Amino acid sequence: MTESYDSVLLEMATDPRSEAVFATMNVQLKQEGGFDRVLALLNQLVDDGRKQLHVANKIWRKTEARCDVATMKFAERQNYYETKESTLNQLISEMYKEKNDAASSAASMKVYNAWFEGFNRRNVLRKAESAAQLNRRYTAAQDAVAATKRAIETVSNWTVRGKPVAQARKSGKSGKKANKSFIQENLEEVTSAFLELKGFELVIPESFVELAADNHKVRRRLLEWLGQLRVTFVEIADHFQQKAAARSEIFGRQIAAVSELLAKYALDATHASHAVARFSTHLSSAKEAIEFVAKLSKQNAKLVIANTDYCRVEKHNYSNTKNLIDGQLVLFGKIKRYFIDNYKKISKFIKKKYHRTN
Repeated sequence: MTESYDSVLLEMATDPRSEAVFATMNVQLKQEGGFDRVLALLNQLVDDGRKQLHVANKIWRKTEARCDVATMKFAERQNYYETKESTLNQLISEMYKEKNDAASSAASMKVYNAWFEGFNRRNVLRKAESAAQLNRRYTAAQDAVAATKRAIETVSNWTVRGKPVAQARKSGKSGKKANKSFIQENLEEVTSAFLELKGFELVIPESFVELAADNHKVRRRLLEWLGQLRVTFVEIADHFQQKAAARSEIFGRQIAAVSELLAKYALDATHASHAVARFSTHLSSAKEAIEFVAKLSKQNAKLVIANTDYCRVEKHNYSNTKNLIDGQLVLFGKIKRYFIDNYKKISKFIKKKYHRTN
């Protein structure tokens, strides 16, 4: 049998796919109009193959488009999730820094606040001490003015044996020792006041009080000296009064300025504390968000893999189907052309082949 048929027919006969075709052709050849029946069968097989290939191509184009869209969509989602996760991580890092800065600021405000509160308390005490000190010195100056005034009155009323100096001079009586002790007492009050106010002792020569010179000259000199001292003491009193007012104003401005600063520190500390609480809340929300985004990213990564696997399998199935249909079309075309050109050969071959099997 091998020697009596050409190689083309034998090649088609050895193809497993041709078995069903030849079997069907055998049945059709036994019928009336067998040639036309077989030709119609072969035409039908070719047409069906082309239709199947067309349907397979359409299905694959739809599947391929769906795969492309899904691949792009999943890739975009994955990129979005990864970018979002990176952004949230950066945001969390920045919020941690801002929270730490706010906490550090709040702690600093607390330290500054405590220091300036202590400074203000000390300033209040210093103000009171300074006011008390200057008030004592002002009072001492006023006492010195009063002592000088008394001394001036005493010297002005200086008498010699019961008469004023002017009358004693006319009568020629001596008044060296008249009222000496009282004058000395008044002068000692003045020198004590000078020592308290100026810080050093004012020395009055004994001979000055003992009236070594003329009584009238001594009295005049004493009055001039005491008058100058009175002016000095009045100036000192005014100085202490003005100094007390100036220091009180300075301390008042310092206390007011520090109080204003304390109010700002308190407000800043409140804002810093609120910022710490706010950043803590935001951090908690950001951590929840990044956990959710990370979860979505993992799920989307699985979808990317699943879509890739699906598209690869579908492409493989399409390729197999296409190759199968293409192979069948080639085979059906060969059989059809061979049948038309070599009807007697193939008819004889089929009859012998199936006659023996039957």
